[in-house]
Amino acid sequence: MLKFPQLAGEIILLLARGLVFDVENLELICAILGFSVIGLQNSQTCFCGNRFGRYSRVSDEECSMPCTGLATQRCGGAFRNSVYQLADQTGRFSYCF
Repeated sequence: MLKFPQLAGEIILLLARGLVFDVENLELICAILGFSVIGLQNSQTCFCGNRFGRYSRVSDEECSMPCTGLATQRCGGAFRNSVYQLADQTGRFSYCF
């Protein structure tokens, strides 16, 4: 169990090796584990949690790195998280932190 400072709450790091690293697969994994928020960073790192917003929102352009599994989706940036809320049935990008 890792604490991730840009998201608040209980956070785990998922090593998604062997998976297609895209928003839908990672949402499913985090939901199965009981989390409601995912933070995607640097195209290849996923954090699961239940709250976010500890730090200020930044420009969406800072979260423009493509997901390694689906380049049309955004998976954060260098030290920036694309944050998706699982409760939002659209499953689309919410914020950049």
